[in-house]
Amino acid sequence: MNNTGRSMMGWGRHINQRPGPCSFCSGTDHMITCTGSVSTRSGFVTSAASSMVTCAIMTHNIRVIEVLGEVVAEAVVEAVGEDVEEVVGEMVAEAEVEEIPDLKSHLRPPWDRSIDVISWKGNGGEDVLEQAGSFYSSESHKPESCPHSAIAQKIVITIKTGATEAAAKIPTQVRTTLRCAEHVFFFSDLEQDLEGGKYYLHDALDTISPSIMDNNQDFEFYKKQRELWRTQKNITSLQGAKHPTAKSDLAAWSLDKWKNIHILEKVWALKPDMDWFIFIDADTYLVWSNLLTWLETLDPTSRSYYGSASTWNGIRYAHGGSGYIIPKAMMYEMAVKQKGIAAVWDTKLHDHCCGDIALSAALQEHGGVLDGRWPLISGESPWSMPFGPGTPEYCCWPATTMHHLTPAGMEEFVEYEEQRLNKSALLTHNEIFEDFLLAKIPESRSDWDNLASEAGVFGRTGGVSSDAASIEECAKICKEDEKCFQYSYHEKTCSIGRSVRLGHAREADEDGSWQSGWNKTRLAAWMKEQPPCDYVTFEGEDN
Repeated sequence: MNNTGRSMMGWGRHINQRPGPCSFCSGTDHMITCTGSVSTRSGFVTSAASSMVTCAIMTHNIRVIEVLGEVVAEAVVEAVGEDVEEVVGEMVAEAEVEEIPDLKSHLRPPWDRSIDVISWKGNGGEDVLEQAGSFYSSESHKPESCPHSAIAQKIVITIKTGATEAAAKIPTQVRTTLRCAEHVFFFSDLEQDLEGGKYYLHDALDTISPSIMDNNQDFEFYKKQRELWRTQKNITSLQGAKHPTAKSDLAAWSLDKWKNIHILEKVWALKPDMDWFIFIDADTYLVWSNLLTWLETLDPTSRSYYGSASTWNGIRYAHGGSGYIIPKAMMYEMAVKQKGIAAVWDTKLHDHCCGDIALSAALQEHGGVLDGRWPLISGESPWSMPFGPGTPEYCCWPATTMHHLTPAGMEEFVEYEEQRLNKSALLTHNEIFEDFLLAKIPESRSDWDNLASEAGVFGRTGGVSSDAASIEECAKICKEDEKCFQYSYHEKTCSIGRSVRLGHAREADEDGSWQSGWNKTRLAAWMKEQPPCDYVTFEGEDN
């Protein structure tokens, strides 16, 4: 099968059984696609109702999409001709047609671009082809360990990244945590093809009004990046670039807050027939099997959305790096009923530091309710996850997301996932600690920061410090404190941790080296006292 260019999927019963590639209809602005490979000169393809139609129609004026379980046809015929109306009638002849608000604003240029459309059926119709430029998968491409679940077909994963980091992160993320996902889209601050077109990155910002970008220093980096890519196809010189005025901030970070709400609009336009929309970053790890099991207990018609809750200036929001989950009902509210909401919020973002905060404010403004599900959705990596009396919540709760994983970290963790003996069981934080982390924890380690100096989750995991003349004195302070499970020593300061965290390597600075230690005897005694995880819950801090 020729898998070049960008493609969209159409699947289900064939209406037009013509063999071979469908051809472009010369002299008109529409075409019909069946099996094979086709090209278009304008427009955007959306997937038709899977139970009804395998062919897709594309014009400037026609879309067939599935919204909230209904097949919806919209036609605004402008000198295209009666032949288009005839085609639309054919496609929806057996479907119940319902009028919906106009969605064309989400599909207009620069979204209109040349697209290669491939529709492929095989193995009894079980194979699936997704948009090749974003990601594609089928049963034949996924590891045998991937769980089989009908709900997987109704989940779309959206990754927010930046052009200066995407090439280093996206391929590994696809091979590891996204290896079982059916529908995946990438959004960045630059339209790009990675690895020869294998991964297509949508530009999340290309529909922002020039009136917003002009005289806004946040967009200087965006404009410079686009120009460098156009002229040189190389933007490595911009890595680490600082904001023009806020010199302590990375320019890419300052630009990032403008993406979130635009991404919400655009992924709805790409995949409106999904029940669940998962939003993560390029360093977020999804435990796919746990996610499927959890989502089966939730209602996609609910107005609740799910995340790890934090608060900024009185706004309770779902932390973006931890990931957040929005059901179909709220996506429809935002992208359809509140059409153009991203443009509205572009005028308000100067009052917000971050895109995840602005998105939560927008969701709540229109009836969304944040259901905090920490530690199911967590901002910690396996190496920073606290385990112990300071954070008992982590023990028997399943892990659904983790944050701040490097590509090497993702490779290491997926290997652990694949080697689990009971892959059908929910993966709990307790299991991660005992089977993945515990053997990595020594008695002590030089040039290492075990994060004992950080207050951690809700201020309960560490941050208690005292003066000490040496690492040996610091170890003694920990031993004499029955609540101490780990310690770190730096700049004559001894920090005490109430839970155990592995941490990371850290080189010496002008104030000296970093040294860490763990009271493994105390940890073993505490672990022995803990009851088994006979009952695993998906509840979080709000439940």
